[in-house]
Amino acid sequence: MNAFRLGRVLLAALLLSWQIVAPLNAAAAKFTDPAITPIATEGPLKLPTQNAVLQGPLASATLPTIPTTLSIADAAQLQAPLTAGPDIYTADFQKGLFDKLVDISYERTSGIVSMGLLKRFRVQAADLLDLKPGMTVADLMAGSGESWDYILPKIGRTGTVHAVDFSDKMVDHAQVRHQTKFPDYQVNVLNQDATKTTLPSASVDVIHSGYGVKTLPKELRPALVAEISRLLKPGGRAVLVEATLPKNKLLALAQNIYMNKVIPFVMKFLPGEYSAFLMINRYLRDFKNMDELAAEFKAQGFRVGVTPLFGGIAAVLTAEKPASRP
Repeated sequence: MNAFRLGRVLLAALLLSWQIVAPLNAAAAKFTDPAITPIATEGPLKLPTQNAVLQGPLASATLPTIPTTLSIADAAQLQAPLTAGPDIYTADFQKGLFDKLVDISYERTSGIVSMGLLKRFRVQAADLLDLKPGMTVADLMAGSGESWDYILPKIGRTGTVHAVDFSDKMVDHAQVRHQTKFPDYQVNVLNQDATKTTLPSASVDVIHSGYGVKTLPKELRPALVAEISRLLKPGGRAVLVEATLPKNKLLALAQNIYMNKVIPFVMKFLPGEYSAFLMINRYLRDFKNMDELAAEFKAQGFRVGVTPLFGGIAAVLTAEKPASRP
């Protein structure tokens, strides 16, 4: 199945998932705070209502059963965090997972599944870095360098990106991306743990991290923040973008059904093994949002801001290191 056809399938699936939102309103009113505002859909994306008609590959398919009414218990179950076994947070498990993601072209797949929103959020995160020519950037948990399109042109050929990732295949692909797409830019690809790099202290102007922090074990978040603090020059800034669970319970339910029902259903039509890609749901349900990470940055002396994106299905955390310590 080519990318265009997959996009049509997923768009149809998204329309299907959105059609359940209206029936959920009555049930949602039973367990949501009356003060919660209606779902906001910023930007150009316009979603049809119940009058939408499915066509194409999904028109005659047997779709998963989705309830049209929910009890309070049903809703609580849908939003309850999964109990994560310790195996999914070990270094060996995650290295194997990320290697598999490379094998299934995860960058292209995630872009299609998100309808282009992941790219949009990367652009917004890069804008918040306030990049200037000649800057030095640390890209932690860099993957294969998916955000370089929005970073390297801004720092120019006099700037430097230190890209850090501990997945062998991600690092290999990042090196290929550097050599084939950005050969004239200064990129230093490091196969290292983002919580304990070999980069010198106070050596970078800004730090970027895209969609990696949710997979970090909770007990290692203080170490990540400490490493960011060590690497940043005084007055430096860190920007982390991550998928999150919306705090609006109605939108959270819609996201849950799309990611845990619709996407797995569509993946059945694709060749290859996509179980690795679907692990994002497990990590996302454990991570929830940026609140705990923001608290850790504050505890270590950073000035912190969190910006929800597209109703809270993602968020950008901005953390500024004080220019001087008291």
